[in-house]
Amino acid sequence: MIPANTVRKNTDINMKMGTSKIRRWPFYILFFPVFFVVHGYTDNFRFVSAGSALLLCLGYAVAAIFITTLFYFPYKDLSKAALLAFFILAFDFFFGSLLDFLREIFPNSFIAKYSFLVPAFLVLLVFLFFIIKKRKTLSRLNLYLNTLLIVLIVIDVVMLMSQIFSPNNRPGAAKTELTACDSCSKPDVYVIVLDEYAGLQETKDILSYNNQPFLDSLGARGFKTIGNSQSNYSYTAYSTASFLNMEYLDSNKSKSVKKGGYKYAINKIENNRFVNFFLSQGYRFFNCSPFTIAGQSSRIEGSFVPTNTKLITVGTFLNRFEKDVMLSAAEKFNMEWYLRKVMYVTLNGNNQLYALTKKAADTRESPKLVYTHLLMPHYPYYYNEAGQLRSFETLRKSSLDSNEDYLAYLKYTNGQVIQLVDYLLSHSGRPPIVVLASDHGYRQYKNQADQNYFFTNLLSVHLPGGNYNLYTDSIDNVNFLRLVLNSQFGQKLPLLKHKAFMIDF
Repeated sequence: MIPANTVRKNTDINMKMGTSKIRRWPFYILFFPVFFVVHGYTDNFRFVSAGSALLLCLGYAVAAIFITTLFYFPYKDLSKAALLAFFILAFDFFFGSLLDFLREIFPNSFIAKYSFLVPAFLVLLVFLFFIIKKRKTLSRLNLYLNTLLIVLIVIDVVMLMSQIFSPNNRPGAAKTELTACDSCSKPDVYVIVLDEYAGLQETKDILSYNNQPFLDSLGARGFKTIGNSQSNYSYTAYSTASFLNMEYLDSNKSKSVKKGGYKYAINKIENNRFVNFFLSQGYRFFNCSPFTIAGQSSRIEGSFVPTNTKLITVGTFLNRFEKDVMLSAAEKFNMEWYLRKVMYVTLNGNNQLYALTKKAADTRESPKLVYTHLLMPHYPYYYNEAGQLRSFETLRKSSLDSNEDYLAYLKYTNGQVIQLVDYLLSHSGRPPIVVLASDHGYRQYKNQADQNYFFTNLLSVHLPGGNYNLYTDSIDNVNFLRLVLNSQFGQKLPLLKHKAFMIDF
């Protein structure tokens, strides 16, 4: 039998050896990327895939090792090299938060400009380089940073586990307050949102164009179009969240996009009542949109909605620099390769989503719900009304408030919508439900105009059997899907009083 004092001595020796390692080696330089990614993943749970987060973490770890190795040569000391690398990573990771803070405290001040912050950081980095070089030992700092990062990672992992195992965070877990209808038929359902598609009155009054022939084409295919339709929000994320949840958003949480309202809205989109109802009815869901919905990430690179790991890295220096500086620099120095890359992101996304919608229609598994959100006829206005892609040079010169270019793209969009509708109707085993909607109207005016036009939009629906008795000529977005559920799935949802909200974005 081993004496008790011997066991205590061995335990003390092991503890001292462990503490010695934590003091001697700067493990924190690898813990730091792990903390940053795990924290971002936890904060954006269900919006970021685990595999993508792991790859991002490995990428940051490689970068940390590379920077540390770079500074090891002048220092000849791993702890000193790691500390300087830590400062560089911290600048990248938290730059966005710092910049936003400075812009709020010192609006329009030189302190909150890249021209000050970047040189200031470089000067500070040189200063730190020599300060660190003079230090004899960094064992205490190693111990502190190693311990701190371990504690922070453990806290985030605990929070992540609580989200993973919470029943409220599973797809379809949100309360729908809807009842099952066992006797109802289960046709395929397509909901197609056309971003910034103007309503009939706006095209007449503002654009001097009668869009009635397009609506008549839909009518010939069995659609019922609401003549006096209106959206409820002037901003895409808010309008979409309200539309899919069939309710108004919490006004305290949606006053301003800049004050957390955007995150509130995309969370409402991700876990919404409409999709959850169909999941509870055994429908298979296809997400053909820029948003994450019901645990399904977007299949495209976000052009206006950050997706997947972009949600983690959106505030880093590299991402903010690209967003805030690179585009203007590319314009100034005529960096055509970069300008082309940026210019066609939305076009490529639209093409992918359009193709994914048709692919979903080809899937014989039924019943299915397909949600599609196309940035059409939203800017950039890629095509003219003849269906010709505008040249890169023309797109560079085009402006957001060009009524002529917008109208031409709207006419092109009409043709694309008719083609898609024909495809969906012809590839369905039985007549499907097809909803066409827009999140808001055209908002980009050269001259001051009545902001009520911002809310005129498109609402049209194709129902099996063609019974449109519940659909009056004046319906808004918040009530439209309520009517679809009432008329086709045995629900008795009351209609809400119309409200319209201008959003600060």
